Amino acid sequence: MVLAPPAPHAPFTPAPEYNDHYKNVKAMRTPNFNIPVFQDKHWLLQMPPSPLPDSMLPELDRVYRKRWETLLSVDDLVESIVTRLDSLGLLDSTHIILTSDHGYHVGQFGLPWDKRQPYEMDIRIPLMIRGPGFPHKQMDIRPVLNIDFAPTFLAMAGLEAPAWMDGVSFFPFPQTIVNNGTGMDRKFLIEYHGEGSRKTVSPDCPYDQSDTLSNCIPEQKCKCQDSKNNTYMCVRHLEPHITADVTPSHDFVFCKFRDSENFTEAYDLNVDPYQLNNLAPSLSPAIGNKYISWMDHLKFCSGLLCHLH
Repeated sequence: MVLAPPAPHAPFTPAPEYNDHYKNVKAMRTPNFNIPVFQDKHWLLQMPPSPLPDSMLPELDRVYRKRWETLLSVDDLVESIVTRLDSLGLLDSTHIILTSDHGYHVGQFGLPWDKRQPYEMDIRIPLMIRGPGFPHKQMDIRPVLNIDFAPTFLAMAGLEAPAWMDGVSFFPFPQTIVNNGTGMDRKFLIEYHGEGSRKTVSPDCPYDQSDTLSNCIPEQKCKCQDSKNNTYMCVRHLEPHITADVTPSHDFVFCKFRDSENFTEAYDLNVDPYQLNNLAPSLSPAIGNKYISWMDHLKFCSGLLCHLH
């Protein structure tokens, strides 16, 4: 069974009993919160105003609070399901998986609120699992990707994944992740195809009403949240040990944008988790070419051929 509640999707309207439940909560002031963006980030982030004016911060806080408050109804839904499974004697033999399809930004890099960017706050998602084969009250930092869910669900049902599936099963956990040769050693693709729609560009914003921009509204100071050339491909490389001839870090991401600049961004997430320092201009040709070769391979591979080591 799959349940996909719309919360915390816009318009962020909580149930009446939860309205103002988090009235003192503010958007997280992370090190990359509402900082001015210069030429080390792709052009969409440089759109004015950068940073957002202080007058907009209360609205960022409101959006953040309301998203939290809508999730209280999701908590109620989960509780009702767990209670029902328990009453039927099925709880201990049922896997319950909680996750999402994308992250979200609220003020990071001077962006109002949305998703669509290649940075950690937009691409990382929660994953919580309970059920047979998973230890209680344990956290693990090894990466799990969306492509891993299908082979995992098949393994839970006692079935083998077909050879063409790109992902790997993480059931039973954690031994399977060790045995399948992944663990912390993974290279994987992050992709997004930018969107543009004149229907989402307000006539009150000073932009050509073309189909190249998206989500430009006065409520967000006309700072557009997407564009057709906000199209990028990244390779994320996680390695348990430093490999000097490949990358200077065990957690590195390299991104290429499909725009007129062929813009590149790269971050050493081991020392720069908030992606403040774009290393792309200082990368050696050997390192850059290595990531591009991985990118070209991962674009077209399938199955075991996608498991680069």
